[in-house]
Amino acid sequence: MITALDFFCGAGGLSLGASQAGLRVIGGVDNDKNAIAIHDLNFPECQCLNIDVSTINGKEFRQAIRYPDVIVGGPPCPGFSRIGLKRLDDPRNNLFHHFFRLVSEMQPKAFLAENVEGILDKQHQPIINNALDLVRNTYNILPPFKACAKDYGVPTTRTRVFFLGLHKDIGSLEPLSFKPKGVQPITVGCALQGLPVLNPEWLTEADDWQPIQPFPELRMDLKQLYHGCPPNLVGDPLSLERLSDDPPLVSGFLATRHSPEVVKRYSETLQGKVEPVSHFLRLDPRGFCPTLRAGTGKEHGNYTAPRPIHPTETRVITVRETARLQGFPDWFRFSSVKMLAHRQIGNSVCPPLAKEILAQLCRQLAP
Repeated sequence: MITALDFFCGAGGLSLGASQAGLRVIGGVDNDKNAIAIHDLNFPECQCLNIDVSTINGKEFRQAIRYPDVIVGGPPCPGFSRIGLKRLDDPRNNLFHHFFRLVSEMQPKAFLAENVEGILDKQHQPIINNALDLVRNTYNILPPFKACAKDYGVPTTRTRVFFLGLHKDIGSLEPLSFKPKGVQPITVGCALQGLPVLNPEWLTEADDWQPIQPFPELRMDLKQLYHGCPPNLVGDPLSLERLSDDPPLVSGFLATRHSPEVVKRYSETLQGKVEPVSHFLRLDPRGFCPTLRAGTGKEHGNYTAPRPIHPTETRVITVRETARLQGFPDWFRFSSVKMLAHRQIGNSVCPPLAKEILAQLCRQLAP
């Protein structure tokens, strides 16, 4: 089986996509201890390391986790994002370089790096060139390409840039078309089907698990996306057990308290429109969710990410609703702390998108 190592793994969106594509994820690395704990929960057979990637020597690292066939990763993007501070001197920008340094030192058969669209802006071109220069002599590299999640059966317009390379000893990269054909669009309303009407008093850990309703028989795509069997050696045992209950129980339903004034403002906000005080978007069930943001950690102010308003209820969306909009199955667990859970989802690659791209790469690696 083709093996993969995930740098900047976070909770594991890219790891999940890789597993669903048929790779065995043997390692996940991240300096966020909360995220790596969740990765460990969902990938119990994977070696998870809470390490700053910039401090790792690839040759020594190969002794800690055996040689991977593929290295994947999504280096932090705040410095490249078209929103926020957009600082060229953001030290996290250097992590893009460290990803390719590790590829150069470890020499996997292939690599896949992910980032935001803004990384392709002119001012960041030197960063890209300097990083890719580390691997140009040994890898055949595709030009950076964009992929929008809604084209891959995910109910969000989140668009990301991917850098893909194949070791020259393996062969040339054949022309690839990563956009799948015949995908039935999944709207916000479709994605949120079967989830319970939220009780504002669901505030304790026991309340986090709630029963859900099955999807309509005609939507096998929804069943496969949210309730499909997990890949081998992947999945939190408790979540898998509770999802098989009758009725199925799923985590991620802690409520957020809103004042009567906020509830009134939300109730007056039309679907697809922005609430003027909070600037939160009220989701349109017939449309797609915009890119979900992650917020920041305590080292950058500990800001909570803005969350969309539910399309029919007068509240922000829950962790489980956010996860569904990002393409995560219902058995995938996140932190029990809402702020951390939303950050973990917002930082993640949409798993179906990663699955499609890596499945095509696997076909080129297969003997």
